[in-house]
Amino acid sequence: MALTERGRALLVKLHGRISGAELSPTGLTVGAYDYAVLVVGVAGRIGGGVEQRDSALLAGARGATTLVRRGERFTLPGLEVEPSPMLSEELAEKFRPSDGDVVIIGTADEMLDAEIGSKSAALELLRM
Repeated sequence: MALTERGRALLVKLHGRISGAELSPTGLTVGAYDYAVLVVGVAGRIGGGVEQRDSALLAGARGATTLVRRGERFTLPGLEVEPSPMLSEELAEKFRPSDGDVVIIGTADEMLDAEIGSKSAALELLRM
């Protein structure tokens, strides 16, 4: 198999909008492993984060936590509560987020499931 020119263009566009990284245990999630995906500039599409959790669950993760970047801080949507300073620092270091960006943390008992869950939720968010 090979990507068509249109497929390659889509892949380049996606790489400009999302990036991912493994996380240290957060204490915020329910699984043994956490994988975070940054989605650029989509904060306006976030409701309460339930849609992202549902997408991650359907992809095989145990759950997902959505964080929205507002100014210099992350908040949990609907609660406007900040995650731990350690998690915020790790996310800022790994992603260098801007105001309006979103981070989806997929969680699972295996790292691959956490990664697939968070990426699935990110792709669904971009599709909206």
